[in-house]
Amino acid sequence: GGAFMPRPAGSRLVINSDNYTCSGAEGPLNDYHFRGTSLGGWLVLEPWITPTLFYQFLGATERWGAEAPEHVGMDSYSFCTALGDEEANRQLRQHWEAWVTEEDIASLAASGVDTLRLPVGDFMFREYEPYVGCFDGAVDELHRVLSLIDAHGMKAVIDVHTMVGSQSGLDNSGVTVLLEWTRSNETLDNTTRFQHWPIRSAGWVGDFDLEALEYKNIKHENLEHAVEVIRNIVDMLHDHPAVVGLEPVNEPWEHTPMHLVKQFYFDAYEIVQEKAPHWVLLLHDSFRLSAHFWKDFLRGCPNYGFDTHIYQAWAEANSATSYISDSCAQYGRLQKLEEVGMPVIVGEWSLATDNCAMWLNGFNDNVYGFPQVECERVTCPPPYMGEGMQPGAPPDPSLPAQDPFGTGNSYVEYGTCPRGRPFEDEDKVMTNLAAAKLKAFDAGHGFFFWNFKTDVPEYRWSFLLARERGYLPHMSAVDHVAGEACHGKGNGTIPGDEIDQEGGANSAVLLTAGGLLLVVVVAVGVTLVRWRARGRNEGYERVEMTGSRRGGPRGRYYQHDEDPAAGAEEQKGHVGSINI
Repeated sequence: GGAFMPRPAGSRLVINSDNYTCSGAEGPLNDYHFRGTSLGGWLVLEPWITPTLFYQFLGATERWGAEAPEHVGMDSYSFCTALGDEEANRQLRQHWEAWVTEEDIASLAASGVDTLRLPVGDFMFREYEPYVGCFDGAVDELHRVLSLIDAHGMKAVIDVHTMVGSQSGLDNSGVTVLLEWTRSNETLDNTTRFQHWPIRSAGWVGDFDLEALEYKNIKHENLEHAVEVIRNIVDMLHDHPAVVGLEPVNEPWEHTPMHLVKQFYFDAYEIVQEKAPHWVLLLHDSFRLSAHFWKDFLRGCPNYGFDTHIYQAWAEANSATSYISDSCAQYGRLQKLEEVGMPVIVGEWSLATDNCAMWLNGFNDNVYGFPQVECERVTCPPPYMGEGMQPGAPPDPSLPAQDPFGTGNSYVEYGTCPRGRPFEDEDKVMTNLAAAKLKAFDAGHGFFFWNFKTDVPEYRWSFLLARERGYLPHMSAVDHVAGEACHGKGNGTIPGDEIDQEGGANSAVLLTAGGLLLVVVVAVGVTLVRWRARGRNEGYERVEMTGSRRGGPRGRYYQHDEDPAAGAEEQKGHVGSINI
């Protein structure tokens, strides 16, 4: 394990556009394996990863009054509009250089990492407003770090983390969609407020109808833009010695029509095969990891894989034993997919078991019902760019929580930042949890831990801190650690440990806006079980819920035998999902 050995496609490869398959490939089709982490929060901004960049937008009403919404940055897009091109670019250049250093790259290489996943913006390769001028120098910065990666003997996968209009509606897609502001002169307490989660949408592929939960139209120009972005990336980097793969889009949300996702992925595959057939194309599952959706897609094709993101941070609060057991159980799920011919990479995961990391669900905001535990608070660290180098950082220790306020609770208070709550025997729990996850995730085609580091010291989200504390092993030792995990089993059982599968179950009863769909959510261990009405008088189906980054649990539809490799009823362009 750990070696990356992609095979060239071979001159006899035939790509069949009529059914999205290949024929005539020579040698092993997907002979590769990754062990690495991601350089998140660098070229695509995420406030929770680098809050130091965003403290300057707190206290909005006091500084800008009713005009505050125009001066608040909470993602890459609004960072540019709030500050203007010149000031935003000045701060970004300072941030880029300080956030990913040669010391970081050397430390990752010394930890045995073989490949790094590099989130980039689509706007870097096909410019549009407001990024023109604001993100000047981002491509040069990418080349700087690729050279460091190459010099330290590692490889890189380029991950297109944003798309015009937003593929997910989340800040990590470049722009938060939708946002509804209430200005300070419209609130009783004279604070600026906003809502995002109740009206979240995504506009990459079209205009989304929040009532019907489907797209009203298709924006073909945005899809064409995305294809050109892929073409430009391949043209620019196809012969770079460090680059071995591409992810054409990160986390297109579950309401994206599946036929559009597949067509875009296939277009990207053809482009990569033209100039970089040695690259691996990683395809995010669009929160629908099922053989029903994917097992025949790219059948017979070399050098591709399905990227799935598996988190426990959005699962129901539970015992350490339950989190470990759930992680062990992932081994069997992923192996079933591999057995039916689906190469799977766990492209994002962490050691977090709660939503405590500040702004994890957005700047000064949170998903309803989270966090479910009382979070630890620590002094917000000094700016990573250097003392006095970043406006508003560190936050004033004399001030309480400052606006603008979202609909959830995650704030800086008196100079302190929330972070994950430790277990009583934290070192033992984290070490065993990491081993269980490594067993499950390494058994396929590998993994990328999210993230390489965090601004507020969050070792559950920081590869480098988790290594420093001994929770993650040197990557060359993963085989040994994984072999010892779960008592050598992959079926989720931990002999000798008593796991009360019903104990501590939480339930919630929710109604849709129209009151027509009753949803009951029950937490059993860390698996959420939801009975969803297929429609009036059409019966019910069982849905397993797994925690997904940024947006609450996601539903994945399985047959009643709960075998993800067995297939499921395909929905028209989306899978039902609910944020809890």
